Amino acid sequence: MCLYAAELGVVFTGDTLFHGGPGATGRSYSDYPTIVKSIQDKLFTLPEDTEVRTGHGEGTTIGAEKARDLPQA
Repeated sequence: MCLYAAELGVVFTGDTLFHGGPGATGRSYSDYPTIVKSIQDKLFTLPEDTEVRTGHGEGTTIGAEKARDLPQA
């Protein structure tokens, strides 16, 4: 689950999106194509300057992550 605070320009992505790409995709209960599709269909529609607060590690922005070569779902 991700939480978007439009008035703050921040999205809290938990384990969905990390700095550098998809988050926790190696778990037995996670499905890589589903996570990638969710990132592309939901998160990448947010404004590019939206700050991404991840569940682990450093933050990023939607624009920075869209510029990476995200594998297709």
